[in-house]
Amino acid sequence: MAGGLRNYLSTGNVTSRHIYEEAVADNNMVLHELGTVVPDGSEQKILLDDIRELQQYWIDEVASPLLKVREAIVDEQGERYFQELCRQKQVRKLEVDVGLSLQRKFSDLLLHTREAYLSGPAN
Repeated sequence: MAGGLRNYLSTGNVTSRHIYEEAVADNNMVLHELGTVVPDGSEQKILLDDIRELQQYWIDEVASPLLKVREAIVDEQGERYFQELCRQKQVRKLEVDVGLSLQRKFSDLLLHTREAYLSGPAN
């Protein structure tokens, strides 16, 4: 998801934008499907909700603002300004922080799912 976005932002390649949009749709579908099989109130459900919220936060706070600015570029000076904006540490730090949080949540989800599987059905 992030790779498609980064490529689109740096090149303006529409195919990369489509890759990003498909990844967002795929992620939403997978999170929805997982949510239907994970018991309410379980640690896995809590983690799935956290993952869903983090993904939406990343879209709202990182991806969407950058996409809006990218779409508003009309000349070479705007392109240079946009590329400088993308390189700013503040934008990159937010993206990295959210990405690391998502990785931790997915790792925790896998760990809890493995533990639940190994412990067998609840009696």
